[in-house]
Amino acid sequence: MELIDKMEQNNQGGYFSDPIYKDIDQKLRQQEQHLKKVYADELQNKIKLVEKEYAHNPEEKEKQIKLLKQKHDERMKNIRGEAEMNIFQVTFNMIKTMLSKICSRQSCDCPQSGLLSKSESTVRITPRRGGEGDLGQAKGEGDEAELKAVTVISILCTSIGGMTQAPRAIQELICKFRDRYCVFNNKATGAEQEDQREQLLTLVQDVVNKCNGRYYTNSLYQKTEEEIQKQTQVLQENYRAELERVKAQIKQEFEEEIRKLKDELEQQKRKVEMEMQLAEREAYWVSRQQTAREDILSQNKILEIIYTLSQVASFVFSLFKH
Repeated sequence: MELIDKMEQNNQGGYFSDPIYKDIDQKLRQQEQHLKKVYADELQNKIKLVEKEYAHNPEEKEKQIKLLKQKHDERMKNIRGEAEMNIFQVTFNMIKTMLSKICSRQSCDCPQSGLLSKSESTVRITPRRGGEGDLGQAKGEGDEAELKAVTVISILCTSIGGMTQAPRAIQELICKFRDRYCVFNNKATGAEQEDQREQLLTLVQDVVNKCNGRYYTNSLYQKTEEEIQKQTQVLQENYRAELERVKAQIKQEFEEEIRKLKDELEQQKRKVEMEMQLAEREAYWVSRQQTAREDILSQNKILEIIYTLSQVASFVFSLFKH
């Protein structure tokens, strides 16, 4: 009881709060801003190239620019959904992989339990014996916060039957739980709140019993987050270096070809082609730098690195000491 009391006090009445996911709303906004900038830069680069290519044909130039802007507007309509999906996929990939790695590495006979938190709204997946499994939204202050939770993670279902339309990542995660999960609503009061409290205590005790007295802490996720950030920085540097290499190669190839051409019009066309290729490659590698974290999380390599580090390995083993 003291443990649960302390957890609730630390989290302003919420049952759990994982530091790794507390800033998920901020990450979503950052992802949106990043995508807007990438799309805007791509549009401007393409417009400049069209203006050069059709400098002597104003009518065709306006037509091509109009088409580019129409495509850009369509992409902007879907930018929120794309940002949500990126955050959603990264979050669940990490949860799935970390849970399976912990249980398989330590050879512990324990039920897998997952936790996904956000600063204002929380979605939880928790093991439960028997009964129908539920997923749902928890703590939210006002409609705006609740809507943010819904859009960040689109899994507001009331039963396992409702999960048939869920993304594949969620369905795979549900399979790992073997139909053991339920909902905790942090906005509940009175008898409902007490009932949830007792249910949570029962669940915690059940997990601890099945793990022979061993338990999890958030420290493992914090260590993982630190390592992910380090690997992300390394990958971003690699992408930057690759961008410079590709740009140098493109310039060298085109400049050699242009020098051999005698016709000025052909030279100009080749220069336009070179600029287009440079712009495309730069947009691609800049985008890869911005999504380096997602690339790291999508690779099994990152978890292999984490678990081979002596410091982290020592920490992980300490979680499962009797």
